[in-house]
Amino acid sequence: METKSGSNSPKNKEINSRKTSPLKRKAADNSIWEHKQVVFVDPLEKDAAYWWAAMIVPKNEIDISMNCGDVGADECVVRSVVPYSDLAIFDMSSEPFKTFKENGGDEFASDKGIQAAIEYLFKGSLPTDFMWASWETQKPLESKKAATTPVKPGETITALSREELAGGKGANCSVASARAGASTHLVSNLGPDGKWILDLVNRSGANVESSVVSQDKQTGANTSHILTTVEEKLNALGLGSGDYLISANETNLVPEVLEFSKTELGVVVIYNPAPMPTTNIHSLFESLRFVDILVVNETELLSLSKLTLES
Repeated sequence: METKSGSNSPKNKEINSRKTSPLKRKAADNSIWEHKQVVFVDPLEKDAAYWWAAMIVPKNEIDISMNCGDVGADECVVRSVVPYSDLAIFDMSSEPFKTFKENGGDEFASDKGIQAAIEYLFKGSLPTDFMWASWETQKPLESKKAATTPVKPGETITALSREELAGGKGANCSVASARAGASTHLVSNLGPDGKWILDLVNRSGANVESSVVSQDKQTGANTSHILTTVEEKLNALGLGSGDYLISANETNLVPEVLEFSKTELGVVVIYNPAPMPTTNIHSLFESLRFVDILVVNETELLSLSKLTLES
């Protein structure tokens, strides 16, 4: 595709000449944009001061900045890069879009406005694999509103409304991974009332064929059967070196699954010990030797550190 400057003003010419790195020049001569995927993802919140943009770029060429002088900002700077992948995250300041709005563009904080601004940037010629995702469709699954009135222990109050919202760490991770372009499989066990969450995850691009919708309540009597079933499902996916298993503490038999995934399948194990267990803690602690990447917040880290001192 061809990229053109939107303005011939001296200021923009000065910006373009001063800020254009070799990699930016490469972008200008089309080799970066060709057959690359551009995806707009969630703002950190609906009225965020900036929006995130993600662009697939060739490996070893992640040090990218894109000149936005044609819409009034110096440049869009790389905020961070996801390790071990081709996905670079761009932090685009609001200035290009504010300027675009001043020039007659649509409302800044709207899907239509952002899409129009991007089309304006590329002069109507979007990259080959351009994919637009509105904030509505990209909104995190787990979205909870805090209660405005605290409830006292033992107190009964009248609810003003009731909402069922999709979520859970497994569902959220599956949707995020699928939207990032990874081949994703969700292995889970839900009750019949959770079938709609599976459908939502599936529509987001994750495979849910390995998930089970149970018609009856699980009991401790079928523990061995559950473990066998999980192992069979993981084996059936053909996982191996280079694949990832992501697990939290919202499922049964986590220590056993972590050990099996590492020793039998040889995958990279990512583990978030949340919520922190109140039983079988030492067994879980022992299984950390099978974990490659540990994801914790401050409270979880303190709990694990305490176990380390006690062991």
